[in-house]
Amino acid sequence: MLYKKNECHTNEPPNVTLIATGICVTMIATEEEVPSFRIVAPQNLCKHNGSESATKQPDGVTITFQPKDGIKLSYKFKIFFKIIGPEPLTQRETLLVWKAVRALEQHLNSKERLHIMKNNMALIKKTQVVPGVSYIFHVVGITDAGETSREQVFTIDYAEGVLQNSNVPEGINFLLIGSEEIVASIEYSVMAKVTFCKPKNDYYIEWKVSDLEERYQRIENTISSVLLIPPNALSAERKTSIEAKVKENGTNRLLAKDVIWVEVLNKGFQAMIIPCAARIGEGTHLTFRLFLRNYDRVQEMEIKWLLENAATNDVLQTREDNENYFKVLFEKSGIYQVFAHIKINDIVTKVKADIEVISSVFISYDFQEIPNLNPSSYEEFKFSVMVMNMVANCEASWLSAQEEGFKLIPSGVLDKEHYGYTKISNLEKYYLEEIIDFTNSTVNREITLNIPTKHIKTDIMWPGFEGDSMYKFRLDVTCPKLFNENNQQGDLEGEPWVKVVTSYFIIDIHTNAPPQALIVSLDPLQGVALKTIFNVNSQEAKDLLLDSPVSYELKITMDNFELSFGKYFQYKTWETIFPYTLTPLQIIVEICDIRQACSTIKNDTKLSINYEEFNDLDYKAYENKVNGLFMRTDLQEACNYLIMATITLKNAQSPLYEKWQEFVKVTIQKQIDKLLEQAEDKFYINSDAKLIFVVKCKEILDYTHLINKTMLEKLLEILENLMEYNDSKMDLQKQARFKRSSRKRRIVNHSQELYTKTQLTLLEDLLKSEDYSSQALQNFIGKITNLAKKMCLNEDVNQESLKSSLVSLTLRKLQGAFLQQHTTQINENVFDKLILQFKNINMKFIKPQAKYCLIIKSYNFKENLQDDISLIEYNIYEIVSNTDLEEIKLENINKTPTNVQLDIYPLEQHVNKCLMKTSYTAPWSPEPCKSLVMGKFLRCSCSQTGFLKTALVNIPTTLRPIINNEILPTAYTSLPTFNSLTTRFTNTFTTTTISTRAVAATTSATTTATAFTTWSTSSRPETNNDMQINPTTTNRDFVQKASPLTYIIPLIFVLVLLLMGLLYILYQRRLKQTLKTTSNAPPSTILEFRKPASGIRYANIYDDHLLSGNF
Repeated sequence: MLYKKNECHTNEPPNVTLIATGICVTMIATEEEVPSFRIVAPQNLCKHNGSESATKQPDGVTITFQPKDGIKLSYKFKIFFKIIGPEPLTQRETLLVWKAVRALEQHLNSKERLHIMKNNMALIKKTQVVPGVSYIFHVVGITDAGETSREQVFTIDYAEGVLQNSNVPEGINFLLIGSEEIVASIEYSVMAKVTFCKPKNDYYIEWKVSDLEERYQRIENTISSVLLIPPNALSAERKTSIEAKVKENGTNRLLAKDVIWVEVLNKGFQAMIIPCAARIGEGTHLTFRLFLRNYDRVQEMEIKWLLENAATNDVLQTREDNENYFKVLFEKSGIYQVFAHIKINDIVTKVKADIEVISSVFISYDFQEIPNLNPSSYEEFKFSVMVMNMVANCEASWLSAQEEGFKLIPSGVLDKEHYGYTKISNLEKYYLEEIIDFTNSTVNREITLNIPTKHIKTDIMWPGFEGDSMYKFRLDVTCPKLFNENNQQGDLEGEPWVKVVTSYFIIDIHTNAPPQALIVSLDPLQGVALKTIFNVNSQEAKDLLLDSPVSYELKITMDNFELSFGKYFQYKTWETIFPYTLTPLQIIVEICDIRQACSTIKNDTKLSINYEEFNDLDYKAYENKVNGLFMRTDLQEACNYLIMATITLKNAQSPLYEKWQEFVKVTIQKQIDKLLEQAEDKFYINSDAKLIFVVKCKEILDYTHLINKTMLEKLLEILENLMEYNDSKMDLQKQARFKRSSRKRRIVNHSQELYTKTQLTLLEDLLKSEDYSSQALQNFIGKITNLAKKMCLNEDVNQESLKSSLVSLTLRKLQGAFLQQHTTQINENVFDKLILQFKNINMKFIKPQAKYCLIIKSYNFKENLQDDISLIEYNIYEIVSNTDLEEIKLENINKTPTNVQLDIYPLEQHVNKCLMKTSYTAPWSPEPCKSLVMGKFLRCSCSQTGFLKTALVNIPTTLRPIINNEILPTAYTSLPTFNSLTTRFTNTFTTTTISTRAVAATTSATTTATAFTTWSTSSRPETNNDMQINPTTTNRDFVQKASPLTYIIPLIFVLVLLLMGLLYILYQRRLKQTLKTTSNAPPSTILEFRKPASGIRYANIYDDHLLSGNF
């Protein structure tokens, strides 16, 4: 009898729900759990015939058992028989058959019992069976505790010298590899493993999935050995049959068939509110967002938000439109509670956030991205929150807090940078750097919590998160209390600040420990490259029941290649060949649970692989193997065989290598054309398989030096068609996802990242193949822009940072209200030690409720070209719809010189000028940007978007020569001629000698130009070869009189310095009075901390973090 738990409460026992607010898990169980196992289709045991090296003769069958959850079972056999011969047997013959059957049964239950229990495999040879008899095996699994499984039955017939199963004829090994239990939210893969005792490659697989919805039925057109079923395609609480038929290519003759039954489990969902607690100011807004991770197929979903007064339980505000965010204006002080009621299918849960509103607090918070609150213990964790309305001397930093049930990160383990420590500097002390922020009297800062992976630095022993644990992080913001004009007590002479107020923003995270990996075994330990079959076996990994089933993936690395040999649930055995390598072969098994927490185990056993030259028969058989794999669209396995043979023949310096190179070239060209001409109604190829094919083809062609422009263009066309197909036709995964899940931050999207990196690499290689021509550069920049715009329209991409050798790309999707306060910092780009910081200044063009996509790209062509191209390109797009972007043209909106601000540092070459153009073909101009060197960085305040680069403008000083006995001290200044904007500027500006108006010499014979002026080269005086310089002449008749500005400007400068000195003295006197007053104040009035109901201890990350440090 089955029972189902439909409601989730935090006081339920652990076997029904996790003990944590907002985690809801549906459990399906039986009254009495019993062990179970699966019988794999009988496999033929092939025996070598000495006279035929390429042929194997069947000698028996093996029966494989797969216990559920890797439990240890012993097996008990009962064998029944039936006579299938054409003639009836006599009584004596029947008795002999009975004795033979009993002898086989006793052999399996006694002599072979321990061997079968260890290997989960039984061997039945032809010498142990009688011709003309059908054997019916009844098998029961028994645990060490004596519990027995349900009985499993299989049949083997032996007639006319053929030993076979009714579905799998003799000479064919057919095994369906896949888990019998799965969850709806992950992709499910089934592999049809087919081998023949006699070589055969001209076959394909025909798949049939029961109860498959019409929108997913196209996957049944798969003819490869691997069937990939997208998430949410299978119905929960129902067993689905997946049938595979092996058919001969051309004749469509049935060779073998098998079926596997799959049950989709209900796992429930996990929900948490961000923030789970906060203290904010009166009259401020706070947006709550819902982190939601669902494991089941969504048929119905409801989200209802409530705002309640914690004291009276009065409902103040509601929202019932199924949105995953809730924006609230807190107008009055008090204690509030925000609830989110979530219902998915028949499962209901409620999560809560506690909010404290205080009149003296003026800080508010906002955030754009929803982080993964369920990270793997070996992953890094990043979360950024915008702290708004900060004033001078405000400090902000994340802290690790300890409550009952939560882990604490000890003080001193991580640095300030990991906790985003920030202090707003004093306005008078850092006037130039903060003047833009203080024009509205407050500052907004984005504070990032960055918990790294373990052991990020040699001097910091950070072991990473503990697995399956909970952590609490609190963002503390401490600011001076604003002056209250109605209360003059304790304030001296209107001193604005004598107290400190603290606000906070709290989140909880629940870490996920990866499966506990054991060891990987390998047999044999030596063999021949491309010929010996090696068996790789991983022990059963240990993990929580919530995280099952577990997937296993075999990878090998060698000679700068990484090959994957399939990822399957609950199946952990592989049979494969290995190449002949110059570097040691490393065997890795990656084990992942359904929440994408992964661990890896390596086999460190020394493996000896020798090389033996192919004969003609072996070489032809290998080519046929590769052609057969490509014929049935097993693209990844076919590429593995290509790579392994290429590495082997090249490393062994085989005379067959050139012949093999030609085969590789012809085969890849053929398969590329096949994919470009593919008709989806004939056969279906998964998008990920196509992407892997492009990646591996690129690796092979680079390794064999067969890459050319035509192949690059065709590989790019496959990628572009792949994107267009997903956009225009049917993206299986997106159609199955409920409509609000796209708002959740992407945890890991390996395919999207691999797609963009591969396209960047192909585009760079195509540019190199065209020798960096002007047209090729323009095409390259245009394609990079198109790629970035497609990423803007991709719902699964909220932020992305990619880097290659020639270009880096940073993408951020931000709501308008957040973009107004956001500062984008780019640490990784194509230039070493260069950091870019982008910030919007003029917000008139931003719609607070609209969604925007900010794209910043940097290029590095200087090593390849004499003239440099742009350093940076930045654009802002409004996301109008899922298919439409509208570029924001700042020059069309506001002609003021400051719309956006870009800080570039460090200044290794001491650049001091920002040049811009709005399009690739436009000329460079200094007009759109104001340039200001500020310490270690250059600030470009620009009125437009487009292409930006920096230039170095040198101003050396020389003396004008004597002309016709005329002695005039003069200044020659090297400046760019900006009236000819078609000239490109390099980072090191070439100096030229240009005449300038002579000015009077005072005590020095040189003058330095302080402003850019345009001079005409035609005004340069003629020079004489006989030049002499006499700086001591006093002949005033030949000296031009100086302009009055020459004396007025220095005088004004001196007066300004005196005024600033006076202001500084007054400021220091006031500061001493403030410190004196603060030191005399009672300690209880300095800090106002949260006073929770239960005891909370916050880690003192920095003893002086409230007293020192500058932004």
